[in-house]
Amino acid sequence: MKKNTGRILSQLFMIIVLIGVMGVLINYFFFQNRELREMGYTRQDIEKFKEYEILDRIEYYNPFLVKAIHNDRFRKENLDYYIAIRTDSDLTLDVNDLAEKYSVIELVDLHDFLSEEEFLKLVFTDKIGNNEIFRQTYSHGYALQKAVWLSNSLPEASLQHFLELDKLENPEIYLDLLQKGYTDATITLTARSLTSEEFEHFAAMRHVPEIYDLINAGSFKMDNLARYLWYMKNHKVNTRNAVKAVNANKDVINGDDLDYSSFYSGATGIPHSYLNEETVLVNKQNYLGDFIPDNLIPLEIEYRGNNQPLVREAAEAFMAMADDLKKDKNLTIIAQNSYISFEDQQDIYNLEIEQLEGDDSTIDETIMKAGYSDHQSGLAVDVVQKGTSMYEFGQTGSFSWLGTNAWKYGFIRRYRENREFITGLRPATYHYRYVGKQAAELIHYHSWTLEEYCFLYQQ
Repeated sequence: MKKNTGRILSQLFMIIVLIGVMGVLINYFFFQNRELREMGYTRQDIEKFKEYEILDRIEYYNPFLVKAIHNDRFRKENLDYYIAIRTDSDLTLDVNDLAEKYSVIELVDLHDFLSEEEFLKLVFTDKIGNNEIFRQTYSHGYALQKAVWLSNSLPEASLQHFLELDKLENPEIYLDLLQKGYTDATITLTARSLTSEEFEHFAAMRHVPEIYDLINAGSFKMDNLARYLWYMKNHKVNTRNAVKAVNANKDVINGDDLDYSSFYSGATGIPHSYLNEETVLVNKQNYLGDFIPDNLIPLEIEYRGNNQPLVREAAEAFMAMADDLKKDKNLTIIAQNSYISFEDQQDIYNLEIEQLEGDDSTIDETIMKAGYSDHQSGLAVDVVQKGTSMYEFGQTGSFSWLGTNAWKYGFIRRYRENREFITGLRPATYHYRYVGKQAAELIHYHSWTLEEYCFLYQQ
């Protein structure tokens, strides 16, 4: 009897426990389901939550989570992302891609920081490197792609200096200058002191360690940079005195006071690797030897006064320039002299000496010795306007037009007034040199000689 009573009590206890557990479960699921339904989830949504065992993680209605769990591209391993990111859009595919690059916390922060349109662009960018650099440069006005690039490229120590500047059109310049060895202080000073065009031109130059002191000297002019540096070297003066002197043209030597033969002193041969370059510097300091340029072609007959060829790029540019001048002003120019060989230049020089009856005191003012002539490069041309002589070119409409437009075709006027002390030759209104459009634009913009350009841009 006692055994039966004990068994009955034990069974009753088990029944009570089971009823209690069932009650708890029923209460849990009933009330939880009711809460989820009150949030706005459907029965199908809740069944999915049960399937993925996330019922206890749902705290609010998230349209994106609903879309994700019913999407064919759903990935169970990305559930944490679907739950955490709040949006009305279906970003399942995009979040799947971004989950491969970012943690849940990182991605939620980025979604909250960016507009959704910008957030979706992250799918197509590299992973953000330094989040603080990304946020600050993006807020500073840089496009998302550029801010991502900066987050992976800009040193953190440079960030505050970089942000002191207005948004740069080409922020890559800042990094290029850092790599050249400039300090952040020098870069920011230079960017503030120069126009945006000048800053880009400066960034393409070789390293100029004196730039910080030159700018701080006051009245700095980018057009005079090479002359400042030459004046400092030749006169052993500091940056302030060099800037003051050059701005007052105290470095300029009147052409009548120059010894043009002395420019040949210390001449060296041009390295072989530069000989066929568009910007090769040929003058009394840089010797071509018996070099013959590659790709010489004849100009078409209507563009030339003789059979002398030009390097292909120069020939094509000259003919295009002549065509446009004809269309614009109805004026015709031809190439009177172009490529002149070493041997021919030697004959020209010797003939001139003979005509001067041995008095060669002035010949070096206007004619180069063999091996030193721009014409031997195949890139130089003496221009005449049809119906006039070469020496009258400076008084023609063609001369005025070339002064404004020649650089657009890659040509510069090689020997200008008041620059004899740099070029070593008297001015020549008719002598033009092809250097390519990029170099010609810089030389025209700053009113440089080819010597100044090469000094600043070639190592």
